[in-house]
Amino acid sequence: MPTVDSSIALDLLRLAEDKNLDNVGTQIDKRSLQKRCIVAASPFWKDMLHQSHGDLPSNIRIELLSAGLRQARNELIEEKLKCQTSIRKSRKDLEVRDNSLMAAMTNLCHSRNDLDEKNQILFFIRSKLLSIEEMLNENNSKSMTALSTVLQDTKCLIDAHFAREKTPNL
Repeated sequence: MPTVDSSIALDLLRLAEDKNLDNVGTQIDKRSLQKRCIVAASPFWKDMLHQSHGDLPSNIRIELLSAGLRQARNELIEEKLKCQTSIRKSRKDLEVRDNSLMAAMTNLCHSRNDLDEKNQILFFIRSKLLSIEEMLNENNSKSMTALSTVLQDTKCLIDAHFAREKTPNL
């Protein structure tokens, strides 16, 4: 019997302990069976802690509890690794979300700056149009020269806006 089923490991361990044969070969087989039973029972270390094993000799109880502690330690190490992996994944997710949020905030700031620039250009164009309107009302040669300059400035403002927007000039 190379492996022992965990559901019968403790019962088989008790049965093997009840067999007290003086034959040396049988004692070796008994010891091997005890070890296999202890290994098979170790995954159920929580149950072993809650049960009384007073019918087993102290050396077997110690081996049984030691195997249970080793199993508990292995489970703890596995759980710790899972937690560390989960923490790394959570940190990575947070980093991705943070980067996304920072990119969105940067785009928002650029949009606000672009909007401020557009508003400023529109304000300048409006003021130039008011100047044109005043000069047209004056209707003299000096006003016409100034009017030509104001019109040229207005065109430059519009061209500068289109250059920033990367759209063709009108």
